[in-house]
Amino acid sequence: MRRLAEALAEIRRAPLPFVLLGFTYAAYFLAGLIAFFTEDGVSESEEWRIFIVGWPTVSLAGPAAALLVAGLKRARYAEVKSFYPLLLAANALCWVDYFVFHFPPPSLYEYEIAERALYPLVWLVPLANLLAFFALDRGRHLIAGINTTGVYALLPIAALYVGLNFSGYQIDNPELLAKTWWPQLSGFRRLFAALALAFIALLSSHLKSPFPRAPHSVAVDATVLLATVLLVFDTTFAFDDHHYNFYLGPVNDVLRGKTLLADINCQYGVGAIYALALFFKLLPVPLNYQGFSLLLHVLLILQYALAYLLMRRVLGSQSFPVAALLLIVAANYFSQTGPPLPSTGPLRFGVAYALLAVFAFRTHWRIARYALVGLASLWSFESFTYTLTAYACAELYLLLQAPHRLRRLPSLIGGPAVAVAVGHLFLALFTYLRAGAWPDWSHYFEYLALYSVDEFGTLTVEAWRPWALFIAVYFLSLLLLAYRVLLSRPADAESSAFIAGLTGFGIVQFTYFLGRSHHNNLYHICIPLVFIATYWLLLMRRADRVPKTFARSATYCYFVADFVLLAETGPGFIAKWQHSPLSGAPVAPTPWSAQPYQPEVNDALILIERYAADRERIALFLHPERTTETLMLSQKSHIFPMSNPKQDDLLPSGHARALDYEHQWQPDDYLFITRDTPSLTGIQREVINKIMQQMQGLYADSTEHVYAIQLSTPQKGNP
Repeated sequence: MRRLAEALAEIRRAPLPFVLLGFTYAAYFLAGLIAFFTEDGVSESEEWRIFIVGWPTVSLAGPAAALLVAGLKRARYAEVKSFYPLLLAANALCWVDYFVFHFPPPSLYEYEIAERALYPLVWLVPLANLLAFFALDRGRHLIAGINTTGVYALLPIAALYVGLNFSGYQIDNPELLAKTWWPQLSGFRRLFAALALAFIALLSSHLKSPFPRAPHSVAVDATVLLATVLLVFDTTFAFDDHHYNFYLGPVNDVLRGKTLLADINCQYGVGAIYALALFFKLLPVPLNYQGFSLLLHVLLILQYALAYLLMRRVLGSQSFPVAALLLIVAANYFSQTGPPLPSTGPLRFGVAYALLAVFAFRTHWRIARYALVGLASLWSFESFTYTLTAYACAELYLLLQAPHRLRRLPSLIGGPAVAVAVGHLFLALFTYLRAGAWPDWSHYFEYLALYSVDEFGTLTVEAWRPWALFIAVYFLSLLLLAYRVLLSRPADAESSAFIAGLTGFGIVQFTYFLGRSHHNNLYHICIPLVFIATYWLLLMRRADRVPKTFARSATYCYFVADFVLLAETGPGFIAKWQHSPLSGAPVAPTPWSAQPYQPEVNDALILIERYAADRERIALFLHPERTTETLMLSQKSHIFPMSNPKQDDLLPSGHARALDYEHQWQPDDYLFITRDTPSLTGIQREVINKIMQQMQGLYADSTEHVYAIQLSTPQKGNP
């Protein structure tokens, strides 16, 4: 216990070396863990094992190793002032040498994940530390009085070099280097520009404002928010029918009387679909692709506005929140050239941000916190996971800061539990009264398993991609939060609890990337990353115990990362600028003037109006994307439990539900089917076969793209 107390005292005396060493050793343990799991490549299940095993083990092993070093410093090297700088320099040199050897700039061969690329690092880092201790033992009298604090200025630069190996700035075809070196080096040109611009930004950050009177903060906030609206709002109401149908199909069914967890298949939750249905029912926005696009852009603008206001509240700065918001909008919105997707924005992550806002603005609104956790449990499984983690991390931090609050522990656990129970009881009663059956969660859980453990559509992690930077920032945040708990600073409890919740949220949000590890997916989850990195950078710049050389060097690296990110998202900005109000482009068809954009949909609407205008539910079998649009525009639902044939076709149980469904045909019902029958999904073909086995179909009418078939009960003796 005495040695532990001495080590803790050493950490309080030298917090920066503890954080840097803890981060370095944790990175080493993570590399070893990846090497252990990836002997034959990485599968989705191995990704999950690394993630689940890695966070508790690596997060403890890294600081524990740094704690041992702190105790060693106190016991054997107390008089050596250059102990930490030299040890950190040895580790930094080890990492840089490793990447220089394996991935020289410009790279001479493609990066690949293999145990042979990581195994040398597993023994190289311990060797470097042992050599550093040996040198300190042998030359302690020579280096005892040497001032080596300048080494701290080089550490962020070393981290920047290592990090750039994960940025994606590599040459994909190095064998073409001699012939086409200029196009191949275009990424490096952008990198060099980022290095120069970051230096200018660093100088500018230390200059006084040229304005004799600073603009009023409210005026700046209003200008920033207005600029966000003008940049993000899309006057063309662009949409992606494939991804939108996964939401709009179930929403249309809810509006036409069907019930989730009873006769609607949906992979994106329950509460989210009911909320969308309520929106389209109460507000004068028609249910179509353009109307959904309008809603998504409004929600994005509200999300960015909330992020900016939270940064203004937590960071206590004016300029850095503006810069951080620029990065968030660039990475989260302009990184994609297409329209925003419903599954990557506020509909998935918004409840967690709302909960964190309650922590930031109204610390004592406990009922609101409980209610948001309960709402998230109904919204979707993903939203519940994110929101519950954010809540637990923020409350845990407050408990650690003030242990006397342990008496509130029953309410902190019981409050959300009661909210979840009440919410699900209400949903169960609502479902029973609406559909005459209790909720059946089995289909929804099958979708979760399909995308998480069944390796459906799996894209495994590429080793040298920016995902490592996400892990690095969140782990650093955990280390700094742990140090704050160690110092017991109640004055910072409110903002630190918010950051603790945001860090937990960011860590769990990273699971969105697992299994679907395309680098574009990192842009969708970058908001916590930018927020957390900016927060700790500002605190470091203001701290008295952090060497100014280190703070300036880290700020420079922050600016380099910013400009690299802006360069990467530039093409998306150029593409989407033409859709913004600032471009002056003519307004495209609005939600209120939109028309079917596919001939098949238009033909189907004509036949439906002619033969089934009085029917609430119809048998419609078109191209999967056209089926959902036709049902929306005709304001009808499918007679079978099929909201979106693409979604319904994913599960065997979805096929069984459709085939077992009692359709209750009426005499002279009509079947509307596309002429392009090869475009139909498996579930659509199976249902058509079932209909033809039970009913007799007679040709009634047709257009260029769609048939209308009249159905009747087969006469006795007919096959």
